[in-house]
Amino acid sequence: MVWLGQWMNQSIVQLQIKQPYLDTYSTTLSNYLLFQNNPFFSQVIGYCEKSFGLVVEYYQHGDSSQLNNILLATNLSYSPRAQQIRFQLCIDYVKIIAFLHSQNKYMCDTNTLYKLSTQYLLTDDLRLVLGDVDHLQEAGTKCPSWFVKDMKFEPPEAKPIYRSKCIADWISNKECSEELKKSQFAADIWKIPNVCLLYLGENRLTGVIADNRSERIAQRLLPIHSKCKRLDPTERPDAEEVLATYLQIQSELFK
Repeated sequence: MVWLGQWMNQSIVQLQIKQPYLDTYSTTLSNYLLFQNNPFFSQVIGYCEKSFGLVVEYYQHGDSSQLNNILLATNLSYSPRAQQIRFQLCIDYVKIIAFLHSQNKYMCDTNTLYKLSTQYLLTDDLRLVLGDVDHLQEAGTKCPSWFVKDMKFEPPEAKPIYRSKCIADWISNKECSEELKKSQFAADIWKIPNVCLLYLGENRLTGVIADNRSERIAQRLLPIHSKCKRLDPTERPDAEEVLATYLQIQSELFK
């Protein structure tokens, strides 16, 4: 259950974990607390383990799936600033992915583009923060199998991701754990172009970016995005390489 409230003249969100999810509370709380004071993560204001409660910051713009509506409501849709904002969100997203990988973390429930976009929140100055860490776990550990998947969004290796020799015991088999970790990180890289194009304003049904300025950014990103979409996951760049390319293009386009 979720409530919007006020505390010391500050808007807050209270999360109350109920049955049958009480066993996930400690994991969710630990994930939130792990990245406090990090500007790319939603911040915890307080919590009560006895009542399974958690209070976090409130973001008035909501999640990043609402970006187009927010730009329209704030009269920024056709402003030159819109493209800077959109591309900055691409950069923020890759920064977060690079950081998670550096911490050996992987998001298990980012299996559809819409779901992923709802997990990231927009700050007042339209920057990106990760707000849903319920299923953030150690890379190299097997994710729950019940998450809904969009196979058009998932990488081509997603179905045969587990070799037969690795099915029996993931916990004790270090070789299999390392294999899975590499596959998980490569899957994150595969998804980056889809996420960035969404933030640039691409229509998910038609694949068209209506704004010519955003389209030009997408064209500049095509070489690195093509690398991210390589069918062989071992040939894809890591998040740091993608980030470095994004930052270089940003410096060239928005001097």
